[in-house]
Formats: sequence, C-alpha cells, structure tokens
Amino acid sequence: MSRTCLGCLGGLAVALGVVLAAGAETGPGPAAASPAAEAVAGPSPAPTAGADASRAPSRIAPQLDSLERAWFAPARRLVERVARTRHEADQLGLVDLEPLARAVLLGAGDATPLERADAAVELAPDLPAAHWARARARFGSADLLGGVEAACQAIRALSRHLESSLWLTATASLLLYAAVLSAGLAYLAGRGLAALPHAAHDLADRIDPSMSEPARRALITAAVLAPAALGQGVLGAALGLFALATIYATRAERRALAAAAALVVLAIHPLVELAGRQLAALGSDAVAEAAWASESGFLDPVDLMRLEHAEPSDTLATQALAARARRAGDLAQADARYAALIAASPSDPVALNNAANVRLALGDSAGAIELYRRATAEKPSALIWFNLSQAHGRAIQVDEHERALAAAQAIDTDVVDELTRRLSDTNAGFTAELPLPVEIVRERLARGGEPIAAELRAPLAPGALGRFAVLSVAAFVAAAALGIGLAGRFERSTACAECSARLCARCGTPRGSHDLCAACTRRRRESHHGGPWDSARASAGDLSARARRWTARARPGRVGPAPRRPALALAANVAGAAALAAVLGRHGAVPDPASVGGAGPLAFGCAALLLLALQVSLTAAAGVGGRR
Repeated sequence: MSRTCLGCLGGLAVALGVVLAAGAETGPGPAAASPAAEAVAGPSPAPTAGADASRAPSRIAPQLDSLERAWFAPARRLVERVARTRHEADQLGLVDLEPLARAVLLGAGDATPLERADAAVELAPDLPAAHWARARARFGSADLLGGVEAACQAIRALSRHLESSLWLTATASLLLYAAVLSAGLAYLAGRGLAALPHAAHDLADRIDPSMSEPARRALITAAVLAPAALGQGVLGAALGLFALATIYATRAERRALAAAAALVVLAIHPLVELAGRQLAALGSDAVAEAAWASESGFLDPVDLMRLEHAEPSDTLATQALAARARRAGDLAQADARYAALIAASPSDPVALNNAANVRLALGDSAGAIELYRRATAEKPSALIWFNLSQAHGRAIQVDEHERALAAAQAIDTDVVDELTRRLSDTNAGFTAELPLPVEIVRERLARGGEPIAAELRAPLAPGALGRFAVLSVAAFVAAAALGIGLAGRFERSTACAECSARLCARCGTPRGSHDLCAACTRRRRESHHGGPWDSARASAGDLSARARRWTARARPGRVGPAPRRPALALAANVAGAAALAAVLGRHGAVPDPASVGGAGPLAFGCAALLLLALQVSLTAAAGVGGRR
C-alpha cells in the first residue's frame, strides 16, 4: 500500500476519532442513536465553555483550526455542516477534503445514503468512491438517469484522483500486457501448430522418406522448440513456431504473422516496462506523495518533515510548502517560496496562479495582475481568467474586469458559475487555487520500474531475447528469412478446407478447386447441380466441418483454416483477449486504495463490452470459417 494511502487512512482515522469524541460530548444524552451520527449528520447543541476547555485539541494541521471549527460547529442538518466546511476549505485553497468525505460515507444517523453521498461529493469532488456512492444511492431510489450520470462522473474522476489514477494505470498496463502477449502468442501457436503436420510430412521426406509419422512430428517439434530448450523460454518457442508458420503461409498470412511477432516483442519489452513503471509508482517517492497529501490539508508530521527536508530544487516540495504557508496565514513565507518556485519554473501556470493569489492577498494588485497574465499565456484556463477578473475588480479596473470575466466564460461557463457562487458567500473576495497537476505527480512517481519489469518478463523470456529488444527483433527477422527461404525449396502440402485431408502432389492427392480435395470438389459440384449428393444429405453429413468452422469463428486464426483476411483475424484476437482480460481483471491487479469503489470495475466492464463488440465485427469482416 502506498504511503499516500496510509496517510489518507491515517487522516481518516483521526477525523473519525474526532467525530466520535465530538458526538459523544455534544449529543443530547444517552438516548442518542450514535456519536458518529451526531457529529456527521445530526443536530447538536452549542457546547459549553467548560466542555471546550476540557476537550483536548485534535488539530490535524495547525492551519486547519478554522476548518475544524467550521466542521464541529452546531448544525441541524448534514448539508449545513458540509456547506460551511466547504466554504472554509475554499478560503484555504483546499479542493478535496478526502478524510472528511470518507468519514461522511461511513457515517450513520438521520442522513439518508443519498444525502451522505452528495455531502461526500461536495467535500471531495475528485473522489471516485464518493461519486460511486451517489450512483448507488440514486439507483436505489429508482433515479436511473441520475444514477447513470453519477456513474459516468465516477469514471471520469478516476483520472483526476492520484491514487485512483495510479490504480487504474497500473491495472490497465498489466491487463494490456497480458492481452497483447496472449493474443500474439496464441496466433503464432495456432498457425504454427496448423503447419506442423505438413512440415512433418514435407521436410521429413527430404531427410528420410521411410520415417514414421510420429517420428517425423517429434523431429519437427524438437527443431521448433530448440530456442526454448536453449534457455529462451516461451519467447523462444514463439520464435520457432513463427518460422514454421512462415513456411506454409501466403503473403497476406505472412504479414499477419509478422504483426503477431511484433505484438509479442512489444509486450515483452515496451509494455512490460510500462507495467513495471506503473507498479513502481505505488509508493516509490515519499516526497511526491507527501506533496500530494498536502493538497487535502491533512498533512501528518512525518510528511511535513519529508517536505521540509527535501532538496531545495524539488519543485513539488516547494510548492506544497508554499501552499501550506498560505493556508496558515504566513503570506510572507508563501510569497518567498512562490518567488523561488517561479524563478526555477517560470512557465508553470499553477505556481504563477497561486503566487498571484498570495500577491493579491498582500495587497499588491499590480503584481498579481502581471502574474495572472503570465499564467493565462501559459494555460488558457477559465479559473485563471476568473482570478484575473477579481484582481482587476480589486484594482477598480472595471473594463478589464469585464473582459477577463468574459474570457473565462468563453472557456468554461460552468466553472465560472461555480466560482461566482463561491464568491457570493465571501465578503473579502475569492480567488481559486490551482491544485498540483495529477500528471506531474504521477510522472514523478513512475520512475525506475525496471526491477519489476524484469520480474514480470523472467517467466516468459529468461534468456538474452528477453533482456535485449534489438536481439528479439533480429531473431524474428532471421526466423522469417529462414521460413521464406525454405518455402521456395520444395512443393508444400496443404489441407482440404472441408475435410482437412492432406493435399500433396507427391503422394497423388493433388489440390482441386477452392483448396478442396477431389472428393469434396465432386460433392460440392453434385450438390450444386442436384446430383446424388443433394443439399440436405450434404448438410447432414457435414456436421464435423460445421463444427470446425464455428470453432474457427470463435478463435480466428488459431484453430482451423487460415482466414481470408488474416490481419483482421489477428486484430479480432487482440480485441477478444483484451475483453477477457478486462473481465477477469476488472477488480484490479493491485488492491483498491479505498478511493476507487465500484468506478474501476464499471470502467473495465464497459471497456470489455466495447471490445467484445469490436471482436465480433472484426471476426465477421475477416471471413473466418466460411466456405471458400
């Protein structure tokens, strides 16, 4: 479990403990339903001075005294308590109050599940579990449209929330690696095994015509598996099957085989390295995780110490400390830290916007306007333009205020409406903070995943082919050249498309029309012209051929004859493998960090349905298993 998850769970535990303590002291008496219900959702009378004096301070961070007072002040309804706390969090520049949102979701009392879910979304708009709780509550109240909308919001929140996005990318990268590798290996194995009987027949004829059929197959199998026996593992076996399939493939089939080999190499090298980096991101950088934890305001002393002892050039730590100083009211320290941050990263719109907020709070309207304009030049954001309009309003520049506000509305009207609503609740004006970008923190965390990639790669490619991508590519190119060279040195046998009988000119079974043997060609002709083999009798005697065709449709290119469009069959294999991986791995390859909820399985389930539809359409377009 990552340190960020532990920090959030610790903050949640502290918040729940404080809630229980407050509920026990402010409840109406022993007959109250539960202390948590009183603290989270129920009414509470005003505490006495003695109670305030006796209650030990439970501050999570020194700058959050006002936030704590807003949460524990008496309130008749949960929505009143949440609105008051949300307003105070806006003044501190806090976007997501995750520990409080999770406490509300776990709370009890008079509030309904929908009210608790709405409150959690208000406290933590980027928490997928909160949106999923709202979707479940709306589905439970027969509000289908509202439930679908909330479920879509939960899926969209997965990419905005750091821990959820790490869970999503780690799971998706592992599933993508498994799907691409299995699809490529299955296609190579299917075409290689389909060519094995013909290779045993043709190549053994050139060695010893008197060799028995089992001995022939054993000889060719040993040759194909030689790279695996030499320490290259499954990748070596795929190399031998690729060379064998290339001998008996047409030009279109060879292109599909080359694409399947490319998928295997892609999975063994770039995709497994991507999966390793995403898995390494879970708990790899304590400073980055502490910086992200500070965005929720619930920063424990250990994370604070990590930030304070980070390298001076660490921009994430500097930005987190600057935001903390601003929330604590130390505007001079915040301004100094933002100045150093802008000097190191002059084009960072987040630092420019937040530094301008500090300048505006210090009364330097001209300096704030200049920083806001630099930020809008780097990132045309409705939030930054709104802040610029407030700075012009503070400087009594009416025309500039109107133009900046119009620019913000042109970018995103909903954002401006929400910010204006928050502004109406303040007397001193309101400027919004930009949080740390999730992408930057995620990129910082996803470093150095090679050890994990090596562990994922070792069971399949323990040799040199697995360690060096260039060597893998060269080996498959050499195998293709070997297969094409052998194909031109003898007449290759084939199989009847209907009965799978071997067609070999040397053995006296020449190929008829449409890749059929002579018996199947005659039967097809007599059935068409109304001979003794009429269509009814032909259908009754063709059950095995029909079974083979339907099996080939279910597993295109891996079982039965080659499809008419091999490239589309390979694409259908990839789509089918990805759909199966999404279904089997929808609950995640790593544990849920208590933030995903049902949003992750829902996202993977929707992806599986789309991939399954794509697989069916590609299989139909590939012409798999049909009569030729």
